[in-house]
Amino acid sequence: RPARRVMMFHGVDDVEMPVAAFERTLRWLAGRFNVVSLQALVEGVLAGRAPDPRGELALTFDDGLANHFAVAYPVLQRLNLPATYFVCPALIEQAKWIWNQEARERLKTLAAGARREFAQESLSMASADVEALVQRMKEVPIADRRRAEEALRARTERFAPSPLQRQRFDQITWSELERLDPALITIGSHTLSHPILPTIDDATLESEVRDSRRMLEQKLGRSVDLFCYPNGAQDERVHAAVARHYRAAVTTRYGLVPPDTDAHRMVRIPATPSLPMLAWRLHRPTA
Repeated sequence: RPARRVMMFHGVDDVEMPVAAFERTLRWLAGRFNVVSLQALVEGVLAGRAPDPRGELALTFDDGLANHFAVAYPVLQRLNLPATYFVCPALIEQAKWIWNQEARERLKTLAAGARREFAQESLSMASADVEALVQRMKEVPIADRRRAEEALRARTERFAPSPLQRQRFDQITWSELERLDPALITIGSHTLSHPILPTIDDATLESEVRDSRRMLEQKLGRSVDLFCYPNGAQDERVHAAVARHYRAAVTTRYGLVPPDTDAHRMVRIPATPSLPMLAWRLHRPTA
């Protein structure tokens, strides 16, 4: 299909996307599509131009992970493929994991009974399922989520990340970001600290959206005009705040980019190490 597509990657690590599968995937994509920067794809949409007959494809990476520098970047350099990294500058500054990644790994260390007890006391749930608990923490007001986080940390005081967990969830550093070739890697905002935006008040929303751009531009000396909604979560209030400060934004909703797309609600296609599944996702127009 001669359409525009935006690929969504998260971790490039030994679990989610092993480096050999990652390079195989990129070589396969480069052989079948015109791989362009997200800025170029957005400009084509806004100008009303038809996509390249081969189909245009932009690569995006969420969460600002250290493995984006250590693992993904050398492959992108070797293949000369542009990409956009969406990062959270406050988490980089504090060298903290994204909250839901930390919560998930801590929950996994608890026995089912202890998880159920935590769920009842902190989230008013009866479930012991890790993903259900993380999902609930995404949905509650941010003050309640933070109280649940503190309660979880108190129950898992001995938690110490393994080398594999650090490979998967450590944040990229400022020095690593500065070493990325700006001709190849575009830096976008993923908010300051990765809250679920519809759960926060207006003042916090404005700070998370506006100040993340300011901080990145001050630290890196680059223009930052692309945004990624944490967890894809948005509503009309969030959309309006993002549109005030950025030229375009991507969601986690699936799809091929339509010609009349809202540049602040751009759909994406989730990456997978399975080439047959990836081919199917790239072909079908809707989820």
